[in-house]
Amino acid sequence: MAKSKDEAKPAETAEIIEMTEEELRIEIRRVELETAQINLEEARARNAAFRAHEQQRSTQNKQRQSQLAADIATKKYLQRICNHKQGGSPKNHLEGDGKSCLTRSRIFFSNNYLIQCNRCDLAEQRPHPSLKKTNPKKYAEAMEYYNRLLQESKENGLEPMEGPTFEFTDHDGNIVVPEPR
Repeated sequence: MAKSKDEAKPAETAEIIEMTEEELRIEIRRVELETAQINLEEARARNAAFRAHEQQRSTQNKQRQSQLAADIATKKYLQRICNHKQGGSPKNHLEGDGKSCLTRSRIFFSNNYLIQCNRCDLAEQRPHPSLKKTNPKKYAEAMEYYNRLLQESKENGLEPMEGPTFEFTDHDGNIVVPEPR
């Protein structure tokens, strides 16, 4: 009787199955390695894109900081050369020789004024008292500058601006700050 194909020797069948399993394991390893390489390439591409984006942001931030510093320096220069006076010419409105163009705005609940120049965007107020303790020389210079501007602002004859005031006073007319409820 002839043996059918299905009735091969058990040893031969095991050897074929064993070789097939080994080849299958090798193929699986190849696919896993290829997948890992693709994932690695994708990760490198993402990292490169991230670094490029961060570098671009850093460059933009440095440019913004540089522009802000230049704007501040320009503003301080204009404030330094401004006469804070009305007049001047269309080409140079900072060299006026008329009345003072400084204005005063009373700061709510204090005896402090915000002094402003509409020509050079100056906005100055009395230095904080804590500066007197930490740097007396700088405080004295700042107070001298503030007092000079305050005196100039009074020379133009304008009363200080005092928007709607909600001051509370006691029976003697002293300003008080009410307790919050």
